[in-house]
Amino acid sequence: MKRLAVCAICRNERPYLLEWLAFYRHVGFPEIYVYDNVSDDGTSELLAALDDLGEIRRIFWPRRPKVPPQRDAYNDFLENHAHRHDYVLVCDLDEFLIVEPPLDVQGLIAEAEAAFGEVASIVVPWRMFGSDGAERMVPGLVLERFRRTARKVDTTVKTIFNTRHVYSFRTHIADSVDGADVTSAMTPFVRDRDMPIRMDAPRAGKAVMHHYYTKSREEWARKVQMAKADRPGDERRRASAFERTADLPMVNDAALPHVAPVKAGIARLQDALDGLARAVAPDSIRILRADPSRLFGTLTYEGRRPARLPVVRIVAEGCREYTVAARETREAGVYLFTLRRKWKRAMRWITVSVVGDMATLHVDLDGVAPLMADEDGRHSLASILRKDG
Repeated sequence: MKRLAVCAICRNERPYLLEWLAFYRHVGFPEIYVYDNVSDDGTSELLAALDDLGEIRRIFWPRRPKVPPQRDAYNDFLENHAHRHDYVLVCDLDEFLIVEPPLDVQGLIAEAEAAFGEVASIVVPWRMFGSDGAERMVPGLVLERFRRTARKVDTTVKTIFNTRHVYSFRTHIADSVDGADVTSAMTPFVRDRDMPIRMDAPRAGKAVMHHYYTKSREEWARKVQMAKADRPGDERRRASAFERTADLPMVNDAALPHVAPVKAGIARLQDALDGLARAVAPDSIRILRADPSRLFGTLTYEGRRPARLPVVRIVAEGCREYTVAARETREAGVYLFTLRRKWKRAMRWITVSVVGDMATLHVDLDGVAPLMADEDGRHSLASILRKDG
């Protein structure tokens, strides 16, 4: 059996994350790496909780000036994580790999190796799905809500790559030093001369990548407000792209056999997340004191103790992440945490959460009272907690 993994980068995907994760677990990928591109809709907190549960490996990955975060993340994965796996699928959270029964992913790879020997990559074409005429987001899985597609697969591909042969990864294709690049139709991958992420001709083969690009008009309107992950700046998607896939001609039900097991996977994940939240979620988070060298905060648990020592996640100005353990105090239900600010880059505002809880606190540190010493010069718990000063 090949050691398989999925690698993705993610921002503001909270409504879709559990479905996508449950799907890839169901179809045979035991290890899932998600680069957290710093969300503001609760996705980052959800990713941190899933990482704590061991369901994914989360890597904090904020935008950097003039650097496309997606390609940068993929190549970080190549340099630091790929060696643990034999084959890795790189995809987005609106993409679902559908392998033609009775094959599965392991069988697809086995057929490619039987036909070509050393395989560097298997490219899988997009099958584009549109809005199915939906104006609003409604309950249900993406896999069951959208079923209308183009008659032919797209020539654009996504890639399952062999970690032994690849030295660089673009957003869609891999660069290899050895081995064959093949299609899911078990033919050599001939790249389009002008656009190398495309096949020279559409071939569906034994696997396709369902690409739920627009979803409903409401969901598309949210998506076009986000910067594209494969561009270094603030480039956005074109709103007009929605109309190109709004009325696709063919119904495709290939994803429907996956719906029931994916729903069961989501239920399992949600149960685990709910249990973690019950174990660690505080009744309140406060930042009590802040000065140039250190900040102090508390978690309060009313009439109870957390099932384990809470871990506090602090994100400074959306681009630097720190995790610190909270410690129990002599004050009933009060847990103290502190972060050293000295020798770190200046932080004017922070977002604070407990790993495993979805609640967040946004704090402007300029509005927080400074640390007050006791008469003997010590910074006691009483001086941190007192309300004067």
